Amino acid sequence: YMVHTSRTELHKCSESMQRMSSEETESTDKNIKLYHTLAGYPMVLILVWMVGTIRRAWLWLFPSRNPDWLAGLHLATGGLQGFFNFLVFCRKGSIPFLPTLERLTNSIRDKGAEISSRIRCGPLALWYSNDETRATLERLEVQIQENPINFADPAARPDTRSDIML
Repeated sequence: YMVHTSRTELHKCSESMQRMSSEETESTDKNIKLYHTLAGYPMVLILVWMVGTIRRAWLWLFPSRNPDWLAGLHLATGGLQGFFNFLVFCRKGSIPFLPTLERLTNSIRDKGAEISSRIRCGPLALWYSNDETRATLERLEVQIQENPINFADPAARPDTRSDIML
């Protein structure tokens, strides 16, 4: 019994150590990605505006000669700054809040919980309201408790189009 217990405890300790090391590795990877993203933004900013700075220096040194190719390059890089920022921030894995199906499902579920909690808190907010409103809210609360809607399941969502009067 003693050997089995100590072996189980050792196994638990090794699992927790592995979990802690994997969490540290994940946080280190996130920090490295964040560093590269934050280092990339000033680099793009400098490279984009370097063309405009060179053009302005050229015009200051040689006011009578304005090369068209430099003016075109300045217009192109200035207009594409948003695209270059997109390239820096939106590389694969760099977007902090990718709209995945799981996040959208969780958002829908959270909205459903928020709606049901508002309905449940309704009687408290309307405590001094008339009796008819209080009775209606109590009926709604009973209906929600008896038939909860799973907002994450598309088949279980109520069809709001059938409620529209034509």
